[in-house]
Amino acid sequence: PNHPPALLRSPEPYANITPVTAYTTGASVFLRLAQVGGQAQLRAAMNELRALDPHQRLDTPTLERHLHCAFNGHSEVREIFWRWVYGQEGEPPPVDPSWCD
Repeated sequence: PNHPPALLRSPEPYANITPVTAYTTGASVFLRLAQVGGQAQLRAAMNELRALDPHQRLDTPTLERHLHCAFNGHSEVREIFWRWVYGQEGEPPPVDPSWCD
C-alpha cells in the first residue's frame, strides 16, 4: 500500500473522541471489506450483528471479529483492520483460533 496506515480507533478502550479520518477513511474500509466478502455478504453480516442485540454498544474489536467470521476467516479482514482501523504497519498478529467457534 502506498498510503500510510490510518488510525480510526484509539487503543484506549474508553476513548470518546472519534478521529476525523474515521469519516473519510472509514468509508474506504467498508469499501475494501465489500470487495473482500461481497457487498451482499457485508450487508448481511452487519444486519446480523445489529440483530444480535440492537441496544448493545458495538465496539471495534467485536465488529472485526464478527466480520472475520462472517467472511469465513478471510485473512484480509484482519489485515484491513490492522492497517486501516488500528493504524499499524506490517503483518497483523494471528487471529485467535477460537474467534469463530
